[in-house]
Amino acid sequence: MAMHKLLVAGQIESFVVLGRPDSWIMFQTAMIDPDRLRARGAVVTDFKTADAAAVHATLTVVRDWQWAWSGDEVPVLMAHLGWTTVESVPDGPIVARATWDLGKLLQMINISHGQVRNLDIRFSGISHWPAVDEDAAPINDSFVEVLAAAESVLGPADESHPGKTPSQVWHLTDCVVRITRTTAGVTADWTERKYFEERRDLDLSALKDWSDFFGRLRRDLADLADEDIVILLYGDRGVQFAQTPRMLLTEAIISPGPLLAQPLPEQEHAELVALGWSPPDVPHFTNWHLELPWPATTAQYDATTSRLVKTLRDVLGVPSPSDLTIKAWSDKTHEPLSLFIVA
Repeated sequence: MAMHKLLVAGQIESFVVLGRPDSWIMFQTAMIDPDRLRARGAVVTDFKTADAAAVHATLTVVRDWQWAWSGDEVPVLMAHLGWTTVESVPDGPIVARATWDLGKLLQMINISHGQVRNLDIRFSGISHWPAVDEDAAPINDSFVEVLAAAESVLGPADESHPGKTPSQVWHLTDCVVRITRTTAGVTADWTERKYFEERRDLDLSALKDWSDFFGRLRRDLADLADEDIVILLYGDRGVQFAQTPRMLLTEAIISPGPLLAQPLPEQEHAELVALGWSPPDVPHFTNWHLELPWPATTAQYDATTSRLVKTLRDVLGVPSPSDLTIKAWSDKTHEPLSLFIVA
């Protein structure tokens, strides 16, 4: 469960955090301060998108490609897609650049134990954080255009999910394709069917109430076994925790990009300190963090749960637990976890 730091030469700085290779999260961002630009009267957007021909060609490869989801097939697949490798981790993710130019936003192929789990395909996006109002219109238009291209190539979607993070899903023969609009852009998740079903089992759609979420999360924290890892994300930010024989390590993922590239807003920094988080301490910790010694008392678990919930709800502004994306697994067995927060 060691943390790793990837430096992609001259382009981005990415942090690989807590986990098995197919669940590593790599955060990228440009050093842009939207508020400062707006104060100067600048038009705040660095939005970039793939053209219609590139989207159509990529989705055609997705539709027609037949494979065993083996890592050995990736070079041929990348040649068909026209992608070039930017950085790779042994038996881990491959960061790639597509034929369309999204600047610092790159593509990802997630590999574990020689098997490809999924491809994160970015069709459009912004490279600053956080998103601002001016970003919404071009991102939404891109979403509509990508969905139209997908329907022309893949046929009508099998699932449609309106909402703050809308998506459409296609169930193909041996894979699932989900196209999603976030505040940062439009992505397509091309996933092995088995891996998709494992992740779908961790759906939070029925969980609405923070009080209920607190109670469920409190039980989950106390029940974690050695090498159990849980990540709760809202966009590119969130919290994560991992159990070890001597402690429960908890972290707040606040700055999804080059560490300390720009200071946190003063209010955010003060809120995190008030909640008891310790700031990043490179090279030991690249996130805000706090260690809970094990075994812990009931009061300590209550305080830790409260800190996690307040960070999500009050600092990161998560509207409800149902807006979270969850990843949970045992690093020992490489199996997904059964959690109360997703029961």
